[in-house]
Amino acid sequence: RVVVLLSIIKYAGRTQQLDMLHGYFDLLDSLVLKWQLGLVDQRTLFLEVAACFESQGMEEKSQEFLLKFLSTFDVEGETFPASEMANAAKGAIGAIKSPIVCFMERHNLLGMNAIAALKND
Repeated sequence: RVVVLLSIIKYAGRTQQLDMLHGYFDLLDSLVLKWQLGLVDQRTLFLEVAACFESQGMEEKSQEFLLKFLSTFDVEGETFPASEMANAAKGAIGAIKSPIVCFMERHNLLGMNAIAALKND
């Protein structure tokens, strides 16, 4: 299911047709729960959606899904991977540029492992 959904999202992004999927993006959280997606699939899905929105110049929507991606690393005992530091920095900068997104999505940016990992970077 995830592979098919990702293919559709990528195609819509490449062909400038993300508007056609607008209603589905609001359902992604419930689909993640319904399909019982693992963390790897959740991360892939949220990051791909964020990239598609960014490529369309939809920065606030991109930030929304980037924060969802970063929040998947808030697992007890898991350290934030160094390979994702660029995404963590992008999320922090996006939160400064569009603080309403963090507020509306109820993300505690300072409590996220991704942001905490930036302290030493």
